[in-house]
Amino acid sequence: MNDGRRFCRNVSTLPFLIQALYFFLTRTLRLSYYSPLPSAAIGLPTAMRGIGKFQLSDNFRGLMTLHDLNTLPVQQLKEELLKCCGSPAWVNKMLPFFPAEDLVELLEDAEEEWFKCSPEDWKEAFAHHPKIGDKESLKKKFASTAQWASAEQSGVNEASSETIGALAKANEEYEKKFGYIFIVCATGKSAEEMLGMLTTRLMNDPEEEIEIAADEQNKITKLRLEKLLE
Repeated sequence: MNDGRRFCRNVSTLPFLIQALYFFLTRTLRLSYYSPLPSAAIGLPTAMRGIGKFQLSDNFRGLMTLHDLNTLPVQQLKEELLKCCGSPAWVNKMLPFFPAEDLVELLEDAEEEWFKCSPEDWKEAFAHHPKIGDKESLKKKFASTAQWASAEQSGVNEASSETIGALAKANEEYEKKFGYIFIVCATGKSAEEMLGMLTTRLMNDPEEEIEIAADEQNKITKLRLEKLLE
């Protein structure tokens, strides 16, 4: 009888343990839950009812493994890849390479497929970046990649107002001349360094500059893929 009562007590604590686990995953690890366990699931919070799985929030994307990425539904995989490079053409070219065996191979495939894209595809990716130093558009228009972009452009944070003003003016001249925003892999670069690069590249002809911009986007894409899987 004692064993029977103990078993009943253990069973009665299951709803509490399940809820405790749910709140640990969602509040502490900041996982989000999507799709509904059977509605008759015992003791589950209403928000958790449904058959599905947890996914990482944007704040914890670095916890994703290559296995996680390999097993994402196609639409969600597209969304993650689009955050690394804003060209839908490149994203679609990458889909056949999943599941990927390792990060090195994935980065090699990403670069190879990127340079198979057209200049128009490249420009579409460029349009998914905020202008260097434009913090307002970073917050509003590019919310899905704001955390990455902000870290990449961290060198602008300590720049003087004069440098920020010069960047804005040069950005405007660049876009007017080439028809797309200035693209640079900003990681580790100061605002002054980026301003110097922008000024120098303004002297390029359009055919030369689009190749340079595409190469910079390739660097950004590979860095973001690495961040995604850190």
